[in-house]
Amino acid sequence: MGWWEGLPCTAIRRDRYAVFSRPQWDTLMTGVAAPVLDRHQTVIAALSVITPSEQSQPAAHIPAVIAVARAITRAIATETVGDTGTLTGPL
Repeated sequence: MGWWEGLPCTAIRRDRYAVFSRPQWDTLMTGVAAPVLDRHQTVIAALSVITPSEQSQPAAHIPAVIAVARAITRAIATETVGDTGTLTGPL
């Protein structure tokens, strides 16, 4: 089962992030994830920060995770395909 299964997709689309908790070995882990989009606004990846639940406040990570995912989205949107078929851009 993936970490995303059971998350409210409507809220994720609206808010552009997800907060989730899952057991990992003997520790409950909490994560914050935000989508990375291509130039057509299709989700192509996700950026996440996952920490032990007792050591973190997920709300503190939300703005940073969203900001970095949006920066990656902007970088991808400005990339072009070169003569060799590889992406080139400002990275």
